[in-house]
Amino acid sequence: MDGFGASMNGGRWNSPGVAPVYTAENYSGAFLELVVKLGRVAVNPVYHYCEITVPDEVAVEDSQFPLAEMDRESATRKCGNSWWKESRTAVLRVPSAVTRVDGNFLLNPRHPQFALLKVSEPKPVWVDSRLISAAQGWKAGGR
Repeated sequence: MDGFGASMNGGRWNSPGVAPVYTAENYSGAFLELVVKLGRVAVNPVYHYCEITVPDEVAVEDSQFPLAEMDRESATRKCGNSWWKESRTAVLRVPSAVTRVDGNFLLNPRHPQFALLKVSEPKPVWVDSRLISAAQGWKAGGR
């Protein structure tokens, strides 16, 4: 929850050295982001997730980022970098690049309201075995 991982290489919404925490609107969105990042469906016992509650008093900025620009990494990074460096809010809602319908949230650990976020204890990630067999079928060209 410190943004260190994102700061190492950068990401869709940040350049290297900029350290937001990437989160998803829901479990399934986070799972899809992981599958896209890994390039496969995997069940690894080290994968865990946390639920984060954003209290009403914490401001959430909606990026209003145009979906037509989602494939331009320079544009998404400029948006995220600006928000993080200006520390406008503790939370920025951005569109999911995977679904274009759901949202993801960037968190700014440097923002004073970040401390108000409530984070659950880590829970193990669970994957239905049918997803794994379906993904193997897709990979083999069976679907």
